[in-house]
Amino acid sequence: YNLDQYGLAAEALITGYEVSEWKEPNVLFFSAAALVMDGRSADAVPVLEQLVGGAQGQAKLEWHRALIMAYLELEDTESGAAATERMLSEYPEDPEAWRLAFRYYASAADYESAAVALTVAGYLRPLTRGERNGCTSGGRLLEALRSKRERPFSISIQTASAVCDAVLLRGLRPDFRLWKGIVLLHFSNGLTQ
Repeated sequence: YNLDQYGLAAEALITGYEVSEWKEPNVLFFSAAALVMDGRSADAVPVLEQLVGGAQGQAKLEWHRALIMAYLELEDTESGAAATERMLSEYPEDPEAWRLAFRYYASAADYESAAVALTVAGYLRPLTRGERNGCTSGGRLLEALRSKRERPFSISIQTASAVCDAVLLRGLRPDFRLWKGIVLLHFSNGLTQ
């Protein structure tokens, strides 16, 4: 691994996992990471799917991140979107999961979903300056959303927070589709206060 021989490292890690009596899931993760670094994302996907599938217990966020990035590298947007939604269902209150979803959707040119993910991330943690200004992804995020609306939208943090609080206080754990509906409803209404 330290010699940049990632394919050999991946094979050694997989073999070590198979012969070990402990079956440490991180060994599988490191083997999949080595496969990705060796340019073999297609070979890494089944290993990562096994990890996030729950057979090894609660999937770690980094395992989801690796799977989503592997799908992105393979340009498999359908599987990448499904993996992203699965991650969000397991980590619905983790701002880093929503930030990762934002990055995935923006990279896949699904700017509407990217805006939803970024908005929810903003409910859960302060946005960076670039995120607040809509400059992420070269400003295409806001341009794409505005082009889908008859009039430009604007939404206040107070309004967004009130919606988020109402959903979470009722004990709901909304999935991505529900968040998307909430966020896009507010965008289309052009709320500011």
